[in-house]
Order: sequence, then structure tokens, then C-alpha cells
Amino acid sequence: MSLSFLNPSTRTLSDATGRVVFGVRARSWPVVTVAGFGAGYLVMYNGWVQLCWLAAGLVFVAMTVGLRWILEAWVRDGWLRSVAVLLAGVVVASGLVTQDSGADLGKMMERVSGAGLLWILAALWWRVGSRPEEVAPLAKLMVAAGCVAGIAGLVGFSPHLLGSYQGHRLQNPLVYGGLNPVCTALTVGFSGMWAAVMAVRAGREAVAKRGSGGLWAGWSYWHAAQGLMLVAVFFTLSRGGVLALAAGHAVLLGVWGWRRVWKTLAVTAAAAVVFLVVGTLRTPGADAAGGSVATSMERLEQGPVARMIQRGDSSRLSIYQAGVAALQTPRDLLFGKGLWMDDDCWKCGLPSNPDHLHSAFVAALVQGGWLGLAGFLGVLAWGMRRLLWLARRGDGVWLVLAAFGVAGLVFDGQSPFSLMTMPRFEALILWMPLALGSAAYLRERQKEKPTVM
Repeated sequence: MSLSFLNPSTRTLSDATGRVVFGVRARSWPVVTVAGFGAGYLVMYNGWVQLCWLAAGLVFVAMTVGLRWILEAWVRDGWLRSVAVLLAGVVVASGLVTQDSGADLGKMMERVSGAGLLWILAALWWRVGSRPEEVAPLAKLMVAAGCVAGIAGLVGFSPHLLGSYQGHRLQNPLVYGGLNPVCTALTVGFSGMWAAVMAVRAGREAVAKRGSGGLWAGWSYWHAAQGLMLVAVFFTLSRGGVLALAAGHAVLLGVWGWRRVWKTLAVTAAAAVVFLVVGTLRTPGADAAGGSVATSMERLEQGPVARMIQRGDSSRLSIYQAGVAALQTPRDLLFGKGLWMDDDCWKCGLPSNPDHLHSAFVAALVQGGWLGLAGFLGVLAWGMRRLLWLARRGDGVWLVLAAFGVAGLVFDGQSPFSLMTMPRFEALILWMPLALGSAAYLRERQKEKPTVM
């Protein structure tokens, strides 16, 4: 049987499709596909529109550049193979532990296809990451989409901000007509963190070309994009988003040092000051007295930071305890309750009715057992080690973004084993930087030792 479809002729269907479909060249379809899919987290109305984009993109990728990149990713990257083994192992284990429980067939097919699509998308990210010229447009589109979502969120939030915003949190109106504030914070914040990294890079390049240049050298539109998105993130009042930003900035500072990142940190500080000042001034309950010390203290006590603290743990500790308590048998402890488990097995005793476990790590334990969690942590550690290797050689982009993702998934996320989840952002903030960084790692190692696998 011929396998010529893996690498179609660049003189026939490839060129024709590349010229006809939106004027996109054949070799550009992989980056168009992943860039559009990534931007979809921020500007596409729902996950089905995003999946349709991915499906159509994969068809055009197969027609233009073939499917050889799947085989290349599998053969060349041991880390990517480990991701495939992890996902396949969790799917098989889920089938074994739920075979007698009458699992919902629709839910089972959704999670199985979600795991398969996650690996295919990771392989496509890897293909893009192995070509540096394709990473730059991906970064620009992700930052642009984040800016659009941030502007839309701030515009939609402005009536509350101009009046009284107590009880309201910024949401992204472009997704579902109002994306959950936590999801908004982590998706817009991810693009904001990417803009911060690009701002550091642009500053280094500007100084290298023009010399030190004084105080104003190295500023760029990346800083403006970063500031815009971080203001939006702060007004979501999402503590998970703030925690992820803190982790990303800590790694940013550790990789490049104070002298290279102080402008980026200054922009973040300015965004935080805007949030604190505007939020405190617009806090209700302080407008009656007019300027006294008591009124100022009242504003602070009812202000945005106080509101974030007063929410406590939002029942997360109870959710985590219930999830772990659901693992009652030795089989549960080893293999978990399965990807398509009935959520009533862990949430039936909770006073609230949470949609999911609100932690990708707790979800890995409950869905995959201790073996699934160990496998996930092992794959994560291997990937982070590669990103650390890159960071030590000056390319800290992927380590910064992955640190943001890991921190964000500590207290949020439904499953790290599927592309099709309710919050949906797990693949974006974790697997995307890991896959792109793994490709960059192999590319750099190839320069040093061509035989490295």
C-alpha cells in the first residue's frame, strides 16, 4: 500500500491549495491552524467553533504538507512519545475500571477523542516549534487575540466600573457571551505573560542594536499589550490568575535578571496600581462621607484586594478532600475512577454542586489514580527539565509560560488528559509551552550533537 499521502507533491495539490484557500501558502497551514486554535480560547464563541477550526486546519495541513510531521514527532521526540503513552495508559485504565459501571457512552467517546486530539495537537505544536520562523507569528497572534479579549472585557466591564463594581468581576464577553472570570484570567493572563516575555526579548534586541540608549531604550508595543491584558486580569479578581502571573514573573526574573526585566516588571506594577487605585475609588459604601479617614479606611476594607481575600478557599479544600475520599478501593488508588467517571462519586456529599475538581493535579489523581498522577508528574518534570536547559542558554520563553501554566492549574482545571474539558484552558497554558519548548530543545541539541534523540 502506498503511503504517498504522508508527503504529497509540492507541485500539485500542495501549491494549489496553498494559493486558493485564503491565499495561505502550503507550508504555512500548520502555524495558521495552531495559531487560530490558540486564539480561539480568547475570541471564538465556544469550544465547538474552536474544534471545527482545528478539524478544518488538520484537513488542510494533511492536503498541503502531508502527515509526515506526526511520524517525525513520534520518532524524534522521546518526551512526546511519553505523552502518548501517558494518555493511552489513562484511557485504557479508564476503560478497565469503568467496564462494569455502565459508563455514559457519549462521555466516554468525548474523553477518548479528547485525549487523542490532545496528542495530535501537541505533535502539531511540536512541528511549529521545530521551525523558529513559524513561532514568531504564533506569538504575535496570541498576543493580539489576548489584547482583543482584554479590550472587550474592559469595555463590557466599564458600566460596572463607572458605577459600582462590587459584586461584579471582569469576564471575556467574546466567549460564551461572558467567560468565567477564572478562565478569563488564565487565558488572557497567558497571552499577557507571552507579551511580557516578548517585551524582554524586544528590549534586549533594541539595546543590542542602538546601545544603552538611556531610560527610554527598549520600550515596545509589547509592553503596552502586556499592561492592557494585566489590567484586565486583575479586574477578574481571580486569585488563580494572580498566582499564575506571580509564578511567571518570578521565573522571568530568575532567567534574565533585574537589569533586563525591570521595564516589564514596572509595567506589571503599573497595571496593579491602576487596579488598586481605580478599584478602591469605585468601591461603594465610601461615597457618603466624603474624604474622611474613616471613609478611606472603609474603601480599603471593602476594596478589591479585601474582596479577593474574603472569598476564602471557595470550597476548594472540601472539593479536594471529597475527590481523594472517592478513592476507596485498591483499584481506585492505583488506577483512579476513570476519565469518564460519574462525578457523583465524589461530589454527592458536597453542599455546593461544583462542575469539576478545580485542580488539574487533583483531577489527575482522581481520574488516573496514583499511577496516573505519577505518570503526569513524570512527564511534566521531564518537559520542565528541557525548558530549564533552554532557559540556562538564554531562551526562557517556554519555561516562563509553563511556570504560569503549572501555577494556574494547581487550583483550577478539570483534566490534564483531554483537550475537551469544561474550562478548556489546560492544553493552552500547559501543553502548548511544553510541546513548543520540547521542539526548541531538540533543535538546539541537534546543533551540539546531531545524534541526540
